[in-house]
Amino acid sequence: MSQQLNETLAVFLINDDVRGIRCSYNVKKPNGKDIDENPTTYFFKTFDQTIKVDDLVVVPSRGERNAVPFTVIRVAEVDCKAPHKETNIDFKWIVCKFDPCQHDDTLKQEQELFDMMEAKRELKAKIELAEMMGLDESDYSGLSISNTSNALPPPVEHAAGQKSDVNQPTNHVVNEREIGVEEGRPEDE
Repeated sequence: MSQQLNETLAVFLINDDVRGIRCSYNVKKPNGKDIDENPTTYFFKTFDQTIKVDDLVVVPSRGERNAVPFTVIRVAEVDCKAPHKETNIDFKWIVCKFDPCQHDDTLKQEQELFDMMEAKRELKAKIELAEMMGLDESDYSGLSISNTSNALPPPVEHAAGQKSDVNQPTNHVVNEREIGVEEGRPEDE
């Protein structure tokens, strides 16, 4: 009794460039280990000679009624022998290698858009707040606090070589002579 040929594997008999690839729907943990230690693998065909273990590939989804026509799965083995004894399985072709770099580039470009939009929202909020308060740039541009490089003076160097930061609270009480208040000036006018 002769064995029946699986027609979906016939290409292996006539073309040496076709490769058998076993893929798994199993995913990896962030540490790189498989979630399932012994995942089930499925046999696919391809002419792509660049596919290697752990690549992601696009394949037809399983099941006739599947609403999603394609699925991305991980390559578990390459250059596998065709399972010619499995006569009742319709072996599918790998559609293509999935390149996440292109997707990552798209996400990066989108993030640049989000960042630009956020900067514009912040600028708009500042402008609206200034308008609500009736201020324009000429009202505050001369104030030292409007320029952060001028707002906080550097630490003061004392004679003993110690530095003190004038912005830090101290227990020292400043008298009028230390800050240069003129004597004889009336306190309340």
